[in-house]
Amino acid sequence: MNSDPPTSAAGKPLGAVLFDLDGTLVDSGPLWDEALAELVESNGGTLGSDILACTHGIDSTAAVALTYEAHGWRDLDVAAGVAWMQNRVIEKLMTKVPLRAGALRLLAEVRSAGIPCGLVTASYRPVVEHILGDLGHFDVVVCGDEIDNTKPHPEPYLTAAERLNVDPVDCVAVEDSPTGIASATEAGCAVLAVPSLSESRVSSPLPEVSVEQLEQLLGGNRSRAFAKVSAV
Repeated sequence: MNSDPPTSAAGKPLGAVLFDLDGTLVDSGPLWDEALAELVESNGGTLGSDILACTHGIDSTAAVALTYEAHGWRDLDVAAGVAWMQNRVIEKLMTKVPLRAGALRLLAEVRSAGIPCGLVTASYRPVVEHILGDLGHFDVVVCGDEIDNTKPHPEPYLTAAERLNVDPVDCVAVEDSPTGIASATEAGCAVLAVPSLSESRVSSPLPEVSVEQLEQLLGGNRSRAFAKVSAV
């Protein structure tokens, strides 16, 4: 059996595949939206769709701070709001982790090929820990509360590559949001964009993504978009 590491079309070894979490492997976006709306309602407000849209793709602290500012709630404790919202999401995840179609298959294929596998997320460690059991082992996990700068800053992906001892340019990031794509691109990674369930359609669903397609990104076009996940 050939145990050599997989290579791209250009003959370059695929150093690692780095997965985003929310909206990419897990359809957790609606859970965060619900929790934020509940937080706003608990303070006597209503979360508008315009404000909600601005919170997508950013970490919990930034989302709560933005929401409080939009409502003029400058005296409210952002950290307390973040903790409340995260606890609500954890409660929802304890009922069911909404995995995206094709996520487990692609993870299994990457692991079976012997490619290092990382998780790079803006979510905080307490929430991530409630999801990892459903996704299996990652060689490295980078959470939003464990770094100085979260997405769209390149630090999350640079940190993952450094911990795996691989060059970011030899990595493929699988992302769903503009902020995540910007983070991975700025770090030097090739990017496979898989828009979340609420995003517009592009061309083909996550269940059809293969290791071969990930490898090809290193040998040619380093940015490719796939469509929203098909219904299960």
